[in-house]
Amino acid sequence: MKITDLDFAFPEELIATAPQRPSRVMWVSAGAVEPEEITIRELLKRIPSGDILVVNNTRVLKRRVFSGDVEILFLKQLNATDWEVLFPSKKFKVGATLELPLGVQMTLLEKGRPQKVALNQEVGEDYFQKVAELPLPPYIQVMCGLWERPRQDHWKVLLRDF
Repeated sequence: MKITDLDFAFPEELIATAPQRPSRVMWVSAGAVEPEEITIRELLKRIPSGDILVVNNTRVLKRRVFSGDVEILFLKQLNATDWEVLFPSKKFKVGATLELPLGVQMTLLEKGRPQKVALNQEVGEDYFQKVAELPLPPYIQVMCGLWERPRQDHWKVLLRDF
């Protein structure tokens, strides 16, 4: 795979950066050439009696923390101080320590995808609310003015570790 394979044009006006009311979904009828946008109310009218609608009620949590220019994405808490994370660990050896905000130290326990790390203290939701950012895709960050690096730089950093 080449980085250029990931570069494509997309109409920025079609990327949602904020909730819209009424909410809409894409509906593709059997045999239809084009999908259509419909409201949730219309969706519920179109689902046949006896069918099941599965709703994905997940939300994005603030779990993107920086140590200098190193971005760490906290994925899963394993115990009070150990976490599965994603970060560019290629230049770090097992046992390396990074300083996180508010005096938290992170030690690399195991490389791989994801990496396992240990923190010097327990952190909870209040810690992430104070120091973390939402892990939004780069194109949304750029559109919202949250990120100024060009989109290509993100892919170069991401693919460099593979």
